[in-house]
Amino acid sequence: RLETGCGSLNSFVVNFYTMYHMMCAQIFFHLQITRIYQITTGNGNFVLLLLMAIFFPLQGFFNCIIYLRPRYLRTKSRNRDAPMRRLLYLSLYHESHPIHGLQ
Repeated sequence: RLETGCGSLNSFVVNFYTMYHMMCAQIFFHLQITRIYQITTGNGNFVLLLLMAIFFPLQGFFNCIIYLRPRYLRTKSRNRDAPMRRLLYLSLYHESHPIHGLQ
């Protein structure tokens, strides 16, 4: 059973995923504002286009982080003494891959 309250694991997990969903919503927000501005005025605003060009590709990066986080945590629990770089490298491969040392 998970504890409840400010310092509990459940609270941390909820806050963690809320942060990522808010980042993705902000990225989508810039795209929508840019398109609405272009439709209503007929031309594009440089600042809005710049924000869209910066944040739109980051959407894939945040999706990658969300997808790889469970693998990273599982790899970290199995290799407690490994450096972070090695953990990130191992989390990119499936657990049955020979790089993990499993036969």
